[in-house]
Amino acid sequence: MGPGRARHILLIALAAATSACASAGVNAADLPARELTGHFTVTSDGNWFRPCTLQSERWWVTLTGRSVEQVQRARAEGRVTQGQPVFVRWTAAVTDGRVVGPGGPALLAREVLELRAPTDADCGVHQDPDTRRTRIPEGGSLSTVGREVSR
Repeated sequence: MGPGRARHILLIALAAATSACASAGVNAADLPARELTGHFTVTSDGNWFRPCTLQSERWWVTLTGRSVEQVQRARAEGRVTQGQPVFVRWTAAVTDGRVVGPGGPALLAREVLELRAPTDADCGVHQDPDTRRTRIPEGGSLSTVGREVSR
């Protein structure tokens, strides 16, 4: 797929996300941003994210804001290739009310803070408590995943 076609697909996805949010009465820009870590994969059927805290789940990703250009650049540089997961740390709004995507949890990614090849230690149990890895607090839910950040 050429860069023009990829950009066209991203613009369609962004328009669909904006439309879905509007029809649901939700302004995507008003959703709180959270810092999340996990693995991001671009596939033929969309962009997907497996959060470190919920590796058994796969969340739909809509790129917005700075993340659109950041992921496009990473693809052009060969750091993101279709079907190959990469480790990502980014700010994103978590939607668990089926606001965007094919149903289920979804992200509106706003900015990529880190993107690199995955390692076995990415989502490990024994990590420095000062890292910014996301964890679900005991008794928490998707709405409490991550660390809220300012826009």
